[in-house]
Amino acid sequence: MDLIYEVLNKSREKSAVPTATHEILQQIVDESVQNDFFQIATPLPSLPSLHAVDIQPELVVDVRTIVENISVDAIKNNAQVIGFTSALEGEGVTTLASATAQIMAEKSLPDDHFSTPADQCREFGQITQHGVLIIDTQFRNPTLHHVFNDSHDSGLIDILTHRASFSQIVRKVEQTNMSALLFGSYNGHWSAPYSKNLKAVLLEIKSCFETIILDMPPVLQNSASIDISRNCDGVIIIVHAGKTTSEQVNETKSRLQDSGVRIIGTILNRHGNAIPQALSKLI
Repeated sequence: MDLIYEVLNKSREKSAVPTATHEILQQIVDESVQNDFFQIATPLPSLPSLHAVDIQPELVVDVRTIVENISVDAIKNNAQVIGFTSALEGEGVTTLASATAQIMAEKSLPDDHFSTPADQCREFGQITQHGVLIIDTQFRNPTLHHVFNDSHDSGLIDILTHRASFSQIVRKVEQTNMSALLFGSYNGHWSAPYSKNLKAVLLEIKSCFETIILDMPPVLQNSASIDISRNCDGVIIIVHAGKTTSEQVNETKSRLQDSGVRIIGTILNRHGNAIPQALSKLI
C-alpha cells in the first residue's frame, strides 16, 4: 500500500544502581513527587508566552486534512496522546507535529467537555483554557524551540529531574488554544526514571487537554523512542522520500508494533516539508 494512503485508510475504517539503600531512597523520592509535578517550590523566572507557529500557506490545507483524519482516528480509538516519529533524523517530524498541534487547537472542545475544570487547569501555569499541548521529547536533538523562535534553557527535562514543576515550564502560545513544553538543555542521555516520570506527568495533565502531541526521537537512531511511544495512544511515522528506505520503514514499524505501540499511519514527506504536495490530490 502507498505510504501516503496509509494514514488516511487507517484513520477511517536504568542504569543499574549500586546499593539497595540507593534503591530505597530513589523510591521514596519518586513516590513523593509522582503526583506533585505542579507544586515544586524552587523559584524560577517567569517564562514568556510563545509566538504562534508560522505555517507555510501551501501546507495549511494539507495539514487540515491530516488533522481531520487524525480526529477520526482519535474518536474511533479514544486516542488523546499522539506521537510523531520517524525512522531517522531530519524527516520533518517537528514541523508536522507543531503545525498539526496548532491547527488542531483551532478545533479544540469547550471546557464543559473535560473532567477537570478550567479553573483548576489554570493553576498548572499559563494554560487559560482546554486545548492542545505539544511536548518536545527529542532529548538528543531538541528542535521545537526553533519552531517558536525561542531558546530552550528550561523545559521538560527540568520536570523529569524534579528541578521545576509543570506550571513553571509550560508555555502558552499566543493567539491560540495551544500550549507548548520545550525540552530544555540536556546532555542527551535518557534514563529509566525519566520514562516513569514522563508517564506520571502525562497522567496528571491529560484531563486538562483535548489532545497531547509528542514530538519524538527517531526510532532507528534512538532506542528511547520506543519507551516514549508507549505513552501514546497512537503513533504517526513520517517518512522522507529519497532518504529513508522501505527496509528502514518496515523495521521502524516492526519495533513499534513489537512493543505494543499502535501505529495510526505513515505520511510520506516528498519535498522536505512536513506535508507532501501530492497529498491533497489523494484525498
